[in-house]
Amino acid sequence: MLSDSTFWDQHLGQSVGIFTNSQKLVVVDLKHIEIEQVHVSDLPAILPLVADEQVYPTVDILALQNKTFAYYKVRDGIITEMAFPDNAPTTLTKALGSEKTDRMVNFNASPSGGSRNHGATFHGHSSADDEREVDQTNFFRAVSKYLQQHEDIDQNIPVVLFAEPRQQAVYREVSKSQRISEALSIDKSPAKLTLAEVRDAVSVIQTQWQALRTQSLTAQYDKAVGQQLVLDRIDTMIEPATNGQIRTLYVSPDSRFEGYFTADQEGQFTIVDQLQDDIIEKISDIVWQQGGDIEVVALQAIQSQSPAVAILRY
Repeated sequence: MLSDSTFWDQHLGQSVGIFTNSQKLVVVDLKHIEIEQVHVSDLPAILPLVADEQVYPTVDILALQNKTFAYYKVRDGIITEMAFPDNAPTTLTKALGSEKTDRMVNFNASPSGGSRNHGATFHGHSSADDEREVDQTNFFRAVSKYLQQHEDIDQNIPVVLFAEPRQQAVYREVSKSQRISEALSIDKSPAKLTLAEVRDAVSVIQTQWQALRTQSLTAQYDKAVGQQLVLDRIDTMIEPATNGQIRTLYVSPDSRFEGYFTADQEGQFTIVDQLQDDIIEKISDIVWQQGGDIEVVALQAIQSQSPAVAILRY
């Protein structure tokens, strides 16, 4: 395999995970993290896979201008623009057509100067600014309705608005969609940007998301500390993990705790030194199998010196 150029041409991520036992072999591309690790256990090493999934958020991007919009999907850090059919409301003219606010003028013949003389007066229907505001509101409403009904758009994935703050405020008001992210946004105009420039602008989201993620995980940890539901010693996590008591396991990147554990007939666990094995990986596998969450995060952010921290369900 190491000398098979065809194999490596098909796997172009930062790293490649190879999982094997006596019966099968599974290959998984790691797109974002570089890692060199050998792990021997009866369960697969899932922490590199978890860490790779938590580098970028999975979001959609709605790039809004006064008269046009574009839609992007961000998956594993890769940005692709979504193509729409010709009848999609991608521009204000397409969206509103003949309903676009006309520059209507009202004609009124009324007396002028005397009872026998009549003069014509002309009254504009509304100011140009008012008309543009109505058009933009109606355009954004049409866009929101179209995107909510599109079969190729996952309605469970958050939408990040990429627009000037005023356009964002108008769209939020008319859409009222629960998908629109309150915490993430790109507060600038997407006008005349190439896909590469959009990619640079979207990199802001990753920074925002990682900061918010760390903030959220810290808040969960602090709350659990107050409830006395935190374990920060590896040897105290083994039994709760096997009993399904761990709700969330925080693991520091690149952390290892060499060895494995065994249980005697009375259910007492013993840790055995073993260089090729990793107890944190073993606990992670068990927590995941028991329906718990795994979060790979720098634990310095929560003021912990442990390589792993467990938050209990009860």
